[in-house]
Amino acid sequence: MTGDRFERQLPDVLTDLSMPSVPDYFDDLLSRTARTPQRAGWTFPQRWLPMDFALQRPVGSRQIPWRTLGVILLVAVLFAIAIVTVGSRKRTLPAPFGPASNGSIIYGRDGDIYVADKGLSHEALLIGGAADDSAAQWSRDGSTILFGRTVEDGTVVMAADPDGRNVRQLASARIVETDGYEVSPTGAQLALINVRPGGHNVLSVLDFGGAMRDLDLGTIEPMRSVAWRPPDGDELIFVGRPHGIRNGINADVTETDVALYAIRPDGSGLRQIALHHGESIPPKESQISFQGLTISDDGRMAAYWTWGPPTFSGRTCSSSLVDLATGQERQLVPDPSDACDVGPAFLPDRQILVRSDDASGMSQLLVAPIDGSAPARAVGPRFPFREAGWFLSPDLAQVLFMPSSGVSRLISIETGEVHDTGLAVGDAPSWQRLAP
Repeated sequence: MTGDRFERQLPDVLTDLSMPSVPDYFDDLLSRTARTPQRAGWTFPQRWLPMDFALQRPVGSRQIPWRTLGVILLVAVLFAIAIVTVGSRKRTLPAPFGPASNGSIIYGRDGDIYVADKGLSHEALLIGGAADDSAAQWSRDGSTILFGRTVEDGTVVMAADPDGRNVRQLASARIVETDGYEVSPTGAQLALINVRPGGHNVLSVLDFGGAMRDLDLGTIEPMRSVAWRPPDGDELIFVGRPHGIRNGINADVTETDVALYAIRPDGSGLRQIALHHGESIPPKESQISFQGLTISDDGRMAAYWTWGPPTFSGRTCSSSLVDLATGQERQLVPDPSDACDVGPAFLPDRQILVRSDDASGMSQLLVAPIDGSAPARAVGPRFPFREAGWFLSPDLAQVLFMPSSGVSRLISIETGEVHDTGLAVGDAPSWQRLAP
């Protein structure tokens, strides 16, 4: 373009530039912005903070780290919520009956209470001191340790937390002598056979935090054992003499009747389940019935053993089952070649564990089907029957075997494998039940 031509067109170009104009997409832009709300005024710090605070940093002072403080505050709140949540969360407890996981084992020794881990590799003093404590046992939910403490006029029932702390007395009632006892499934009561002065027995229920109640049994004298019937503990199963120890005749009588009974904890619903004739009266001991009473987890059957004359298939003692609803009894004979079967204990899958004794005085633990449909199988080694005690683990998979001398053993019921532990368990051990 030549200089003369540019000079002639310059006025027209300047005129065009001075005219107002908009882009082609201007209408679309207005349509979009019309639909977008205006930013709220409170979001502008200048609207609610002084301008000199929002825009200036005071000379000689530090700026407040608001973001850091906010993060710290948030962490503190979350930490507090976590503490409250954990503190309010209750430990899951096992059902009162049926298999449970294995916890620790407690037992008494020289008036103190000790605790060992479930593998019996370590023990520790749990409750010690000058007091004479004994008969320690876990509540059925594994949350409380119950034990007896000797006082001047008898024994009182005590309790402690699993760590041995918070030792407290549960009731003011004194127990002078007992022929059998068991803690309720809820851990709130104790059923016991009280031996009163003069040798008269009564069946009592001690309410923890309350008083002791004697149940009216009429002429029946309770003896030997009492147990809460699973699964709800709605009945007490106990052994008793229908007419007292002398059978209502005279002091020369050496035999009486003995029976298995049921009664509700409130004293109602007394009923007889099974009756045996010919029970010996001490000091005679030719027949002793309903020993080692134990009840299945569903509450349908009880198992026991009886020392008796050769009327029991030629055996000196024998284990039996009884239906708690009908009273029908059936003898167990896991090994016909042996002379005696004692200490029955219910296992899963309708099996039962017994100690079988031969004529030479040696014993063997046997597992057999309850219905007798298959031969019994041996569990663990043979042992002299007078030199050992044993009881089942909560998971029903092991036997804690306690010889009269030496360390205790754990025996697998499934494989028969024997594990020698590092400890000799003390008197009357109790194994803690934990949730599976």
